[in-house]
Amino acid sequence: MRIEVFVNEPLDSNCYVLEHDSHAIVVDPGCVDVSLVADYIAQHALVVDYIILTHEHIDHVQGVKRLAERFGVEVIASAECFEALADPYLNLSAEYPGVEPQNYLPDRIITIDSLGGRLVWNGVEFRFFATQGHSAGSICIATSDVLFSGDTLLEKIKTYTTAPNSSIVELRDSFLMIKNTFSPTQIVYPGHGIPFTLKDVEPFIDVQMRLLDRKIDRLQQK
Repeated sequence: MRIEVFVNEPLDSNCYVLEHDSHAIVVDPGCVDVSLVADYIAQHALVVDYIILTHEHIDHVQGVKRLAERFGVEVIASAECFEALADPYLNLSAEYPGVEPQNYLPDRIITIDSLGGRLVWNGVEFRFFATQGHSAGSICIATSDVLFSGDTLLEKIKTYTTAPNSSIVELRDSFLMIKNTFSPTQIVYPGHGIPFTLKDVEPFIDVQMRLLDRKIDRLQQK
């Protein structure tokens, strides 16, 4: 499977085009103008089968409706993500200066639960893991050796829990699940920045988990 990376604009985040046997999946089309991704797909004669969203925030979803309509495909995400896409407060479009509040919910949707948490696509198996914390709709997407982490896990950048539906308790649980589920050699393609391995960031994850534990303890003592 080939992975092509695009940097979304004007809000900086990663969009991935996954290619295999002339077919494609698009992950997190956050560009307002989807022409760069669409032109790449046309130039390489790719058939788009699905769009997958790691979570509901504006910088990862601005192009989802336009791209889904252009290629006539279904969008895969968590049920919580789809619910939040329709809410400008939860998808954060209401928070950005110069951006009109938006409903980003596409017409044709598939929840990860309806798929039983997995998708076999042209011989490649994807597994979907709920990783709430950064947002209620956050997921990670895994193959045998790759993990698309959205904003749940970034390289040495603190995972933010300031969104309306963030949770420090759920984020700590998500970090623990990632540590206990995936190999240290798993290659992580994050929502921002360049790829890395879990081994590269394991000490940083541990630091974040300790800080989250302290915050949780303080909240429980109040």
